[in-house]
Amino acid sequence: MANIRSNDPCPCGSGKKYKRCCKARVEAQLAPEAQRPRAATPILLEDDELDELSNSVVDLVHHNRLDEALAVCEQLQRKYPDVIDGLERSAMVHQARGDWAVAASFYKRALAFTEQPDQRDGFDEEVRVDLRKRIARAEAHATAP
Repeated sequence: MANIRSNDPCPCGSGKKYKRCCKARVEAQLAPEAQRPRAATPILLEDDELDELSNSVVDLVHHNRLDEALAVCEQLQRKYPDVIDGLERSAMVHQARGDWAVAASFYKRALAFTEQPDQRDGFDEEVRVDLRKRIARAEAHATAP
């Protein structure tokens, strides 16, 4: 089984990051000591806002609130230009709208992001393969009669 990193998309298909979706449940199953009660004071991660914004796009798409989702995508891209989330989420929203050509464009930008020299080690080839499949699917829909 491939090693899933915290910021990778969750393999369950929810569209959320693994760390915000199934990671806790999987770790609890793998490590009994993880089931012990934790300290009452929560540990806040630096990227909590990034995760909240990114995951809120998924929720908004699921509720068909696509204009709001696009606004959050723009906020993601503006506040966090050095992460892929804004590009991937924008593609997701445009795909949900049926704007397949625009979705393909955002998926291409996300793929290019993963291929930048300073980002190359941060992404598995599986992520690139998945993005290429999404590009092909979006382009096929965009050119369909």
